[in-house]
Amino acid sequence: MTEAEPQPAPSSRRFALSRRWRRWALRAAFECVLIVFSVVLALSLTGWAEDRRTARRVDEMRGYLIAEIRANRAMLTDAYMMPHHEALKRTFALAGGVPGGQPTRESAARATDHLFRTGLHQPAPRDAVWNSVAASELLGHMEMEDVLALARVYRTQESLEGVNRAGYESAIGLLEVTAQGSDPHLPMMRMTLYLEDLLGVERDLIGLYDQALAELDAGPAPAATRKDDGGDPAR
Repeated sequence: MTEAEPQPAPSSRRFALSRRWRRWALRAAFECVLIVFSVVLALSLTGWAEDRRTARRVDEMRGYLIAEIRANRAMLTDAYMMPHHEALKRTFALAGGVPGGQPTRESAARATDHLFRTGLHQPAPRDAVWNSVAASELLGHMEMEDVLALARVYRTQESLEGVNRAGYESAIGLLEVTAQGSDPHLPMMRMTLYLEDLLGVERDLIGLYDQALAELDAGPAPAATRKDDGGDPAR
């Protein structure tokens, strides 16, 4: 008979099992930490990439907004717009369309004829870029100072709609004077007042455009002259 192989002592078996369990536990813990680290790293990289994409889109839209504001400023300061409105205002003021003035039917007819030959040239600033940005989530990623400066610009632009409507009504009133031969003083004053209101909004917009461009770090706008800033020598 062969002798039976000696069985390991119970304490040796427990030690071996304990050692294997510790190795497994360490490996499992390491793998768990590695998985968590991989997930966190992946989420961080995804967030970083998304932040970069959003930053690029915000910079892109900022460039479009700067271009839109510069185009609107150039439109207002062009000889076709503000200087033309200043000339119209002087025409009606000199023809008697001011408080205490004494316009005649002839002077009213000359001023009205000048208006209808040259036109009102009512401003219609662009706002397509602003409307696109406002309808997106990009405003939430812009500096609050930028958003407020832009909101002031485009809110003031919206006020031009009511001012322009008053211009058409004033022009129609002048036509009635010419056609019916009624007292021209009130219609002449209404046109002068409309032109002053229009110039006031245009001057406000020039200032707001410059503030917004400075806030958006677009660099200074071209130096304005007395004329294209809406300054009225008659004021």
